[in-house]
Amino acid sequence: MLRKYTQTETDHSKAASLVSKTSIVVPPASSGDTIRERLLGRLDESVSRKLTLISAPAGYGKSTLVRTWVHTRGTKAAWVSLDSGDRSASRFWTTIAAALLVEYPAMSKTMQDRMPPGESNIDTLISAILELVSMLSEPCVLVLDDYHLVANPLIHDSMSAFLEHASSSVHVILISRTIPPLPLSRLRVSKQLSQFHTEDLRFTIEEAEELQRLTLKNPLAAEELVLLGEKTEGWAAGLLLAFMSLQHRQDAVAYIKAFSGSHRYIFDYLADEVLGRLDERLLDFLLLTSIADRFTAELANAITANQDAHALLDRLEKSHLFLIPLDDSRVWYRYHHLLTEALRSRLQVKKDAGALSELHLRAARWFDQKQAYEEAIRHALQAGDFNWAAERIERHLPMLVKNGHESEMMAWLAQIPLVYVVARPDLFYYQAGTLALTGRVQEADSLLNDALAALGEQQRDLSVEASQEMTMRMGMYRASIAFYKGDIDAFVELLDRHREGLRLFASIVKVVNLGEALLYRGPIGFGGRLNKMAALSAKVSDSEERREAIHYALQGHGLVFLADLYYERNALDKVTPLLEIALSAQATPSGLGVWVPAIILQSKLLVARGDMQGAEHSLQNAMKELNQLHVPHWRMLLEAQMVRLKLSQSKADEGTRWADRYPVLAHETASVDREYAHVTLARIWLMQGKTDIAIRKLRQAEKAAFRADRLGSRIEIGLLLAIAYDLQGKPSSSTEALDQVLRLAEPEGYVRLFLDEGQVVRRLLTDRLATGLASGIRQYVGKLLTSFEAELGTHAAESRADLRAEVDSLTSRELDILKCMADGLSNSEIASHLFLSLGTVKRYSHHIYQKLNVKNRVQAITKAKGQRLI
Repeated sequence: MLRKYTQTETDHSKAASLVSKTSIVVPPASSGDTIRERLLGRLDESVSRKLTLISAPAGYGKSTLVRTWVHTRGTKAAWVSLDSGDRSASRFWTTIAAALLVEYPAMSKTMQDRMPPGESNIDTLISAILELVSMLSEPCVLVLDDYHLVANPLIHDSMSAFLEHASSSVHVILISRTIPPLPLSRLRVSKQLSQFHTEDLRFTIEEAEELQRLTLKNPLAAEELVLLGEKTEGWAAGLLLAFMSLQHRQDAVAYIKAFSGSHRYIFDYLADEVLGRLDERLLDFLLLTSIADRFTAELANAITANQDAHALLDRLEKSHLFLIPLDDSRVWYRYHHLLTEALRSRLQVKKDAGALSELHLRAARWFDQKQAYEEAIRHALQAGDFNWAAERIERHLPMLVKNGHESEMMAWLAQIPLVYVVARPDLFYYQAGTLALTGRVQEADSLLNDALAALGEQQRDLSVEASQEMTMRMGMYRASIAFYKGDIDAFVELLDRHREGLRLFASIVKVVNLGEALLYRGPIGFGGRLNKMAALSAKVSDSEERREAIHYALQGHGLVFLADLYYERNALDKVTPLLEIALSAQATPSGLGVWVPAIILQSKLLVARGDMQGAEHSLQNAMKELNQLHVPHWRMLLEAQMVRLKLSQSKADEGTRWADRYPVLAHETASVDREYAHVTLARIWLMQGKTDIAIRKLRQAEKAAFRADRLGSRIEIGLLLAIAYDLQGKPSSSTEALDQVLRLAEPEGYVRLFLDEGQVVRRLLTDRLATGLASGIRQYVGKLLTSFEAELGTHAAESRADLRAEVDSLTSRELDILKCMADGLSNSEIASHLFLSLGTVKRYSHHIYQKLNVKNRVQAITKAKGQRLI
């Protein structure tokens, strides 16, 4: 079925982009930098706070100000220059880690231990960075330039988590054209925020006078400078260009009066003046090299097809013409963003599409030779050479995945006509699989259908033999679509018809688990539709040959798929043999999509049989095996299952520690690709009594599950919402959530999802049965309650004895207080109601917690209601 390309274990770090090295050094000082002491002093004061936000439109000298502060104050700062290619959260934090190493090289060994090469789990990355900076014996300043280019919400969420958990020695400076979606109000209230706005950054007359001293040989008269300041409104870029254009003018006042309007208009007006004075050779160099975001003299020579770049760059740097060196050795440069935009718009007018394409192809070939593959691919796409770009993406797919370019690759593939993608199966599976993983179900389905159409177009021009081969490939694609859409009859019929195609093109229909903890919840299990799973199982039993074909397509996933079906329908005896086969092989990176869900299901099975200790040992041993493989996502899922086991025993501490290890979870919006972790976090919050934020997280997860058509997930989330509303004392909301769950679950025959939630769900079902229910749902609830009784009779005799001991040990007064707690009374209200002192109520509460083996009021109420003590 749909699959996403998985990286190999090969270390591709040597192929890292050359350009990225210039992104993690402090830009060098320039002789044209104006020392703005009033702002530098404010920056000095701001380092006592966690965040300094400098936000203003382009050309206000934001980056120059911070760069000047770093150099003049001798501040040690880790600097990251962001670009539009930084789409991935893992790449974002990996880049920050690399920038920290530039300033703190002694961290290298410790960072390697905590953040192995290729690490892509953002929680692990952030936790490692937070730990490392907290170990520094000096303040840590982190500068993020051009933060407005960040478009990935996960980066904003993770930055919010970083700021919340960072120690007082960490200071972040964000330079942005816009106000970022970060918790600024909370930081402002806690006095952890300093802000510089446009008004703060406008040049004063004194600063404008200093700037003209650095750039203008014949200074303006005082009144002329005041007029220029009024016209530009203290805009640094406008002032600088005006000074350049006034170099040889005698009519300064008339010239200054002539331009007016918006900054964009003023800049274009002045840029025309300045660029119009350049000789043709230098102007042509500026125009042609503007296609590159960053460049060297060697790259400039490749783009222009000349050999004079060194001399021209020297002229540009001496003229202060918005050329910005990116390293101390003056190897890499970029133009100011405003100048880049102006040059590119002029280049579009001057050159036709063919000429522009040739320029980008020259840049692409140069970057490709230097193994800077990301830049090479970007330029190839801009050139319109889609075949070359697709070939390079396919060739370097493992490295691109390893280096955190997943989001960017999806953007690249969206630009490439499908005919070039379908010709390269790994690219097509990566694109379709990623859409499925992120819940974009309809888009993945449409992509598959479009692929069939593209293949059909190709078939017209093929020989008879090639056409037959294409027919088999199309049959496999149709089978993939049928499986993905849950059309079991069509899937089986297509496999039956194209057995030879299955042999030749098995990869088209072979499924891969992209990251599901519970296999049946995702595309492989039809979103948790047990009836479809059962239908496929029945089809398999019809024919040995068909069984082999379908197992060949489903691989080991079929074993867990079937075990999931039996487990959810409470046929536990049928689960064990399947899991034994699925877990017979050793854990390997390529097989974890089967192995981890099998381990999680095994632990659930052991708990269902009453062997909690065996379940914990199973998970502990599995995590030890994963430690050797370094697969943080899969380990996180096993940890989450261990947390769920602990929570079922009212042990919240393990959950608290786990949540602290993954700080981003609390800040990011719940999504299907991290659903298991998000729902686990919501369970932790419920145990801690944080019902409001738990419900908010569950609602996010519910919305994502609905969009991705994940029926099984909606049932689990709905049950947790029913429990949460019950804890809040909102019976109508709880009943509404429970009724929705029953409507979804009854047609599919779910049982274990209810049993695994324990006595609290049993009580909710019992209460619901006492009210009006449709006959079908009433019968279903009756069957569930019968299953609860059978479960108790099978392996809960000891639990009942323990419960009886708890009930017997609670005094009548303690039961009275417990009932008052459940009614929502505060300690003071309980004291008044029962005519006790406040201290006596607190002592009784402490005794209740001890006897029930809980830590707080919410846990006590939950356990008491679940065991029907109140």
